[in-house]
Amino acid sequence: EHNKHLGDYNKIKIQMEKAALDFKEFERQDVKFTEDIAFQEQKLTKLQLQSEKETEQAKKLVADAEQLRNAAPQREQELESLEKHRIAVTQKVDKIYAGHKGKAEKLRPQKEAKEKELVPLQQKLSEVQKVVSVAQTEVQFLREKTTQVQEQIDELKRAHDECTSRVNAREAEAKEAGKLKNERLKLTSDAKERLKTVGKQLEEVTTEVGATRAKAEEARSQAEEEGTRGRLIKAVYEESRAGRLKGVHGRLGDLGTIPKKYDVAVSTACGMLDAIVVDSTEDAQAVIQFIRRNELGRTTCIALDKIKEREREMNMPIDTPEGVARLVDLIKPAQPQYAVAFFFAVQHTLVAQDLTQATRISMQGKKRWRVVTLEGGLIDASGTMSGGGNQVQKGGMRASLCLYSPEEVKLLIGEYEKASHRLNAIRQEKHALEEALQLTDKEINEFDLREQKASMEVNSIKKQMEAYDTRLKSLKVPQLNSSEKSKLKELEKLIKSREDELNDIQQKHHTVEEEVRELHNQIMNIGGDELKLAKAELDEAKKQSDEARRQVKKALLDSDNMVKHSKQAEANAKTALKEKAEAEKTLEKLKAEHAKLDDKAESVLNSHQTLEKSLNEKNEVLSVLRKKRDEVIESAQALKHSEADLVNEIEEKMSTLKKLYAAINAWGAKLEEARKEYQQLPLDLLKDLRPEPTEDQELAQRAVGEDLGEEELAKVVSADVDARMLTLESNVKNLRPNLSSIEEFRKADGEHKLRLGEYETVNNEREEARKKLDGLRQQRLEEFMDGFSVISMKLKEMYQMITLGGDAELELVDTLDPFSEGINFSVRPPKKSWKQITNLSGGEKTLASLSLVFALHHYKPTPLYFMDEIDAALDFRNVSIIANYIKERTKNAQFIVISLRNHMFELADLLVGIYKTEDISKSVAINPTAFEVKKPPLQVKDANSMLPIEGGMKRGLPPVPLEAAPAATKRRAA
Repeated sequence: EHNKHLGDYNKIKIQMEKAALDFKEFERQDVKFTEDIAFQEQKLTKLQLQSEKETEQAKKLVADAEQLRNAAPQREQELESLEKHRIAVTQKVDKIYAGHKGKAEKLRPQKEAKEKELVPLQQKLSEVQKVVSVAQTEVQFLREKTTQVQEQIDELKRAHDECTSRVNAREAEAKEAGKLKNERLKLTSDAKERLKTVGKQLEEVTTEVGATRAKAEEARSQAEEEGTRGRLIKAVYEESRAGRLKGVHGRLGDLGTIPKKYDVAVSTACGMLDAIVVDSTEDAQAVIQFIRRNELGRTTCIALDKIKEREREMNMPIDTPEGVARLVDLIKPAQPQYAVAFFFAVQHTLVAQDLTQATRISMQGKKRWRVVTLEGGLIDASGTMSGGGNQVQKGGMRASLCLYSPEEVKLLIGEYEKASHRLNAIRQEKHALEEALQLTDKEINEFDLREQKASMEVNSIKKQMEAYDTRLKSLKVPQLNSSEKSKLKELEKLIKSREDELNDIQQKHHTVEEEVRELHNQIMNIGGDELKLAKAELDEAKKQSDEARRQVKKALLDSDNMVKHSKQAEANAKTALKEKAEAEKTLEKLKAEHAKLDDKAESVLNSHQTLEKSLNEKNEVLSVLRKKRDEVIESAQALKHSEADLVNEIEEKMSTLKKLYAAINAWGAKLEEARKEYQQLPLDLLKDLRPEPTEDQELAQRAVGEDLGEEELAKVVSADVDARMLTLESNVKNLRPNLSSIEEFRKADGEHKLRLGEYETVNNEREEARKKLDGLRQQRLEEFMDGFSVISMKLKEMYQMITLGGDAELELVDTLDPFSEGINFSVRPPKKSWKQITNLSGGEKTLASLSLVFALHHYKPTPLYFMDEIDAALDFRNVSIIANYIKERTKNAQFIVISLRNHMFELADLLVGIYKTEDISKSVAINPTAFEVKKPPLQVKDANSMLPIEGGMKRGLPPVPLEAAPAATKRRAA
């Protein structure tokens, strides 16, 4: 029956989940239709403006073209007038040239005569220059024989002096580098000593911070729980005293006392100490309604009229194992009527001194008992055991469970913060020392390199100086012979004599050349100022005429282009109107589909509600059936436990029996082998040497050959047999040994010692490696837990800030080994219950994940983040929250965000739009702060009203509606 109802329950649940998914799909389509409608409306406005602008532009171009055509005759008349003026000025210049033609003819013969006189002077000047140049070249060649070597010697001496100064400079540099290196080495030694001290302080302070943090968290947690719990109890008490709640006796833990010795035991074993004791069920319902109405939390009520019949069971005498006391007998109720309430809460729970006694009492008898220890360990009647941990429950019999006052909580938190600050200071100092050490080591390497480089340069320069000295010793200044000296004197004499002739010819040549130049200038300036003015006037007339002609042609071309552009503008206006009509049809279609979508979503929502109601009914039926099933399973489990105990006992007996049979078989086999060996011994040779055997010896010899009967075995004395065995063993020892085995033993022993030494070496290395590994594991654990604590607190803060009231928590799956099982990420969205992140919706997952990303960024900032459509599953409100947080709070990093949501990319510092034209992807970058557009009023639809939102920014451009690109063709990166 349970399985049948469970199958129906699962079917309804699947249908309900399908309906929920359908409704989410409708919500997604609703968002899509809303955005598409907004896009089409913006597109209509843009096309209307474009059509009006193109029409206005076409009219303006037609008017400008008509104006240019009307002005064309006037420009042609101006051109004709300028042409007439140019012709008149040209005639004037020609007339001036004709009037001065005779004067030029008079000066031209004089110029030609001077030019003929200049030709022989030029030839003679060239001949003399050639002779002087050849003589000077020969003189220079002879002198270079002596001066060239001297110049080399002077150059070598100069280079030698430079090398000496460079050696001195490099030696000083090497000395300075060595001095600085020694100073840095001393600083490094001091810093390493300080680093060791700081490392020890860091270990001590880290341990202190861990202890103070645990105390502070425990105190704060207890204070928070006490605040919620105390508020509930206080409110119930006040309502009861006011007479609005009847039959309320108070909290169960406040209605009795117990010796302090048993405080931990009762707090652990009794989970109902916070329950409210009332007279009847009606009083309990009134208390529950009051708590629910005032949102005070959760509680449990114990109705005395419902448990009164259990007084007989409570007062019934009972024999307990080892005479231990029942927990209910140790509680002293404030009034006798409260005793049954305590019995209802703890039942026949026994109190043991320790866990060993508790295990013995609970498990070894025929009856299973529920036992609690004084240290807080609990063994249930089903066999489950709980206990351990760093904290135990205590103080349950008091109204306040918190062991710390608010002042003590603040003091503990303050101590933790001081220790944390001290730890951070020590870590910063250690980090600074490590950085300084790294920098100093780098400087030491640099100074060492400089010292070595300077020394190498000194050695290289000294070798170069030695080469210079060798070269100087080998160089000698050569001397001219007598013939070369006489030839040098003759050449110098020739040059001196011809230099005077050369100067005289150059003077004459220069005088004639100046006369020719003067005659040429006179010919060119015959017309005087009158001709110059006429030429200038002619040039100006030509310039004005050409400019007028160019303006006429330009006006005609501009007129034709304006006509073409006006036709193009008219075509663009018609295209825009056509696209506007299509957009209006698309908009009407979208609105109609959007209306149909609302009807479908409403029907799905009604279906979901009906299924949910049916699911709740099935759940109630399943709860009843599940309770019955659990009772049956519990009884079956008890039988299975009994069966398991019997099976274990049988298995133990069978195992012992098998061991005995195995021992019998083994000794039997050895006995058979001994009998075979005994038969092979030459006993006949020993008969004469041995005395007559006694009765016991005969019995022993017969036992070797065959099995003895029970009567014969009864005669055997075990002590005599043991003594005989010892005697035989000593005789075996006195037998002649094999001496060759000693050498074999020594060899084996030497090899054993060698292998043992190798083993100890390897084992020591392994132990050192294990210790190092354990240290690294401990360091990893400490650093991880420090970071985990900071990230957990920041995550809670981030999620509360983003969701405006939610809560998030990171929990270790295995607190003893955080790296074995991982971390659970639990989230409580606003006005919802706690859930794992895998059970959240898309938007809730996004908010939770971003909270964790921002918490990680707070702990260890990264310079660059790349996020791809993180706002796809978020509504406009949450998109704005995330965008503003990235804008305001994370200024120490760069965020590259791909987004299609206006609320995200409107806050970007730089927009990069990706679009496609002519089957080519292109991009455009926009600085949003460079201009502002005033947005048209947007209509935001909510559940109650349509509210216009005035948005926009002042920009230097006229208002232009922004068009969002389709998702398939354009994406914006903020």
